[in-house]
Amino acid sequence: MQIGIRRADWLQRMVLCRLEVRCFGFERVLAGQWQRIGMTDVLAWTAHVDDEAAGLLIAYPHTIDGVVRPYIAVLGVVPQHRRCGLARQLLQTALDFHSTAWLHVRVSNAVAIALYESLHFTLVQRVANYYRDGEDALLMAKI
Repeated sequence: MQIGIRRADWLQRMVLCRLEVRCFGFERVLAGQWQRIGMTDVLAWTAHVDDEAAGLLIAYPHTIDGVVRPYIAVLGVVPQHRRCGLARQLLQTALDFHSTAWLHVRVSNAVAIALYESLHFTLVQRVANYYRDGEDALLMAKI
């Protein structure tokens, strides 16, 4: 099994949209972000397994409490390739590009929280009713 991370640009926006649907079952944040892909402030990567797109990460500058950091808007891996290190590789690639970042994660997503903590993200605050279904989020940052 060959794994690779590739930079994505505006021309791959449909690949990113399809990947998002495969990862989450529907388009989430990307629907409002895809048109920004290719702009200098938006960064996107795809993970590939044996040349098949299997994950994505999209980040852009975002201000929280007066501090601007890259915001990880989308990080997903298709179900059949989860727990293989793709999310870690995508996130590490983004962190190699920018050493700091923000992200929100569902409080129920223990696997993702453990991943972020292993990469030295720390809790900034809990955000009540962040998701459409009413679930809280944790705002985490790597400083």
